[in-house]
Amino acid sequence: MNKKRIALAITIERRKERKQFCAFSAHARFHTAWTHTGHPIAPGQRPSAPSHVSIWIAIFLPIGQMEKFVIPAAIVLLGLLASAALATSAGAAETNIITCSLQRTTGEFRGSCDVPCLVNALAIDIDGPRPGASCNTSARNVPAALKEIAPGKFLGTMEGKFPEDPKRFELLTSKPGVAKTPFGWFALQDASVSDDTMQLTISADAQLPPTIDDIRIIQRASMLLADPAKWNRQDDRSCPPDRQSWSLFCALQQATTEVSGGVHYRQPALQAVRQEVAAVYGSHVSKHRLMEFNNDESTTLTEVQGVLTKAQAELESRLRR
Repeated sequence: MNKKRIALAITIERRKERKQFCAFSAHARFHTAWTHTGHPIAPGQRPSAPSHVSIWIAIFLPIGQMEKFVIPAAIVLLGLLASAALATSAGAAETNIITCSLQRTTGEFRGSCDVPCLVNALAIDIDGPRPGASCNTSARNVPAALKEIAPGKFLGTMEGKFPEDPKRFELLTSKPGVAKTPFGWFALQDASVSDDTMQLTISADAQLPPTIDDIRIIQRASMLLADPAKWNRQDDRSCPPDRQSWSLFCALQQATTEVSGGVHYRQPALQAVRQEVAAVYGSHVSKHRLMEFNNDESTTLTEVQGVLTKAQAELESRLRR
């Protein structure tokens, strides 16, 4: 033991202290291999944030008793390490799960979904729950309906946070499954479909990452807002197809329709712009971030374009990761 180092998940070191005592110290550092959703990291996947537990133990013993206590101390430390691992894994367990129970009626499935408080509060971003966000109320039960329009593709409605929110609800059950809800685009964890029922489990701890379509949406919205004469500063979140002027919200909606073929209210591109508005102008916006920022009398078109530019840069950065 005098010159050996135990190389498990711990490191044991010794040194002499003033010739009368020996000091035994041990440092254990546990790194989790779990994502923020609580599932093991798949090959090539990045964890959302590094997670670790560090433990230091120092024991001062008379020189003659050092050997007697080294191994017992190592065993104690391993026990502490195992406890830390269990606590960390439990803390990383996913908490924001949307569950849906639907029954088949004539030509479609109808029922309801339980939406966790943070999800209903629109506090889930691409990186996970918004820092500082907290919610203690129970899940909200909202009506939902889905109809299969192609093998593995369902389209229907789900009630959003606000009555005026678009209710489009789209489900792609092929792996990896996707649930496009009025609260965000999330990973479909499980879909059980029978002749009579549909049971869904939607992982809502983080919004889905962007695709190249989201870059195109931002670019197209920026083009629609290039002419100051066509900037609508009185947005009411109503976007008819024959508009001659565009608010930030309607430009993004129009761009989404052109690129994706339909209005997806929580498309990652729109979420990225909302996050940028909240980060820079959070004190000026509350309920409808895009509309309130657009309509604020102090907002300039240069600032609107700046938000789009920053959102595009953020999306491009994520695509390179």
